[in-house]
Amino acid sequence: MPTAIIGQPLTFQVLFVNAQNEPLVVSDATISIFRFDNRVGGDGSRVAIVTDAPMTAVGVTDVGRYVYLLVNTSSLVTGDVVYSTVTGTNPDTLSVLLFEHEFSMVSAISATGSTGLIARFVRGG
Repeated sequence: MPTAIIGQPLTFQVLFVNAQNEPLVVSDATISIFRFDNRVGGDGSRVAIVTDAPMTAVGVTDVGRYVYLLVNTSSLVTGDVVYSTVTGTNPDTLSVLLFEHEFSMVSAISATGSTGLIARFVRGG
């Protein structure tokens, strides 16, 4: 599962394609972001972070790609898992296309801690 750093922006992106795997401009691209209340004392209920927010089309250079930037992640804690559902409607078939994401949240200290890997750069000659 991908990780994201608490306090840093989190970017969600999707590329909508048709049945021929060609990029597709959809109508009504929206995102809902949530987590489940699994913290100590939590009841496991769904906690909405963003509900049905419009996604932004990247533009003519990347047809069919949409993004959403979640700027404020400071209310999240290490161990939270953030989920998203992204929907868009295919204008040709009127079918709803669905994408899902999930991220495990970590603190900045956890993200930069030592993993036991060492990189050394050697100048060749």
